[in-house]
Amino acid sequence: MAIKITDTQKKKIIGQLRQILPKAQLRKNYLLLNNFKNELNALDSSINIDGEYMRQFNIFVGDKPISKFCFQWLKKELWARKYIETAKTKYLSELDDIPSFEQISQEIFDELSGIPYSYTLIYPLPERMSTIVLPSEDIVTLGDHIAIRRWSKEDAKNLKEVSLYETEVPAKTREIRAVRSIEGKDPEVVLEIKTRGYFDFANEFNCAHDLIGIIRSIVGLYITTGLIDISQDENKLGSSVIYKYRSEADHINFDGILIVTGGLYATLADCVPTKTKETALPERQKATELIITALNSKKSDRILLASRWLFDSFIGDNDLLSFVQTTICMEILLGDQKYADHLSVGDILSNRCAYMIGHNDADRDTILKEFRKIYSVRSEIVHRGKARLNSEDIEQFLKLREYVKRVIIKEITLLSESA
Repeated sequence: MAIKITDTQKKKIIGQLRQILPKAQLRKNYLLLNNFKNELNALDSSINIDGEYMRQFNIFVGDKPISKFCFQWLKKELWARKYIETAKTKYLSELDDIPSFEQISQEIFDELSGIPYSYTLIYPLPERMSTIVLPSEDIVTLGDHIAIRRWSKEDAKNLKEVSLYETEVPAKTREIRAVRSIEGKDPEVVLEIKTRGYFDFANEFNCAHDLIGIIRSIVGLYITTGLIDISQDENKLGSSVIYKYRSEADHINFDGILIVTGGLYATLADCVPTKTKETALPERQKATELIITALNSKKSDRILLASRWLFDSFIGDNDLLSFVQTTICMEILLGDQKYADHLSVGDILSNRCAYMIGHNDADRDTILKEFRKIYSVRSEIVHRGKARLNSEDIEQFLKLREYVKRVIIKEITLLSESA
């Protein structure tokens, strides 16, 4: 649904921007906050946009969406045009070669009123992971807007990237080169996500966070279904890049990058296959069907969130934090206290887990006993500041991860059966 802004609201936004912009201060081409940001913040309270449309703004951008959008738009334009290189502070109104504030205000409004935009996001998968998700196919369609596919020469021809190093010239005349992975070569396999919203210059808006979140959920589902595992035998440093393309009328424009660094990058780079393509094709097909169900069901929010937390539990080397993150997975899936407020969270989780994944009475009894031990370790960490996991605790941790995977698979299977 397109954001609807009336003519009266348009005039008010442009009029207020025209008054606020001259007060903006710059130093070394960076926009300074000062009182300028406070005046921008007033835009959201003074522009009375219909509640449903404002909710859409909040989903795509965040709270105070109009002021955030205007601030990021200015940051992007100032960075691209390089108006001032000195350390001296200047007001925007002091610059000689800047367009009129009427024109800038109109440009800001034109971009704002076009939200939501359509994007194609390309994430080159780590090389080891590329052999996991596509044993032989050219494309695996995980949903209406999500696919994993092989990179082709046609992709390199159609999707171009603006060089990040030629920043001193206008964007339209920058060097054009084919998209590359972080290693400087064409990727073998990419994750392609199509979405609508708005990605800002600094990747601070909700859309950027949601994109990273869905990638974490997807990889979490691959871990859950046993197609991949995380090998933490190397301490990987580096980064990878998500390429953003925005659809404009009948063509696609490169719209910048989102850099993946730190523990997220290292964990993605540590993905390893758990099955070979020759010996496990039926299992792979079944697992892929489960992933497709989870990504396309309207009732799978808890499953995707739990899968994200499961993936996060593999980031870094803090076993205590990972243990707590994995228990949170179970709380997301089974922790609803509705109709059970007389029971403790631990009792709720252990009972629901045992009866969901236990194959018989003996199996359920075992899960009940083990889960109480697991939750006892969790309580020691959270409430008593447990210093480290001993060998028995680590054994419980591995059981907990296995229980979480089994519960997620059971939940997805139930969704599939009820469809």
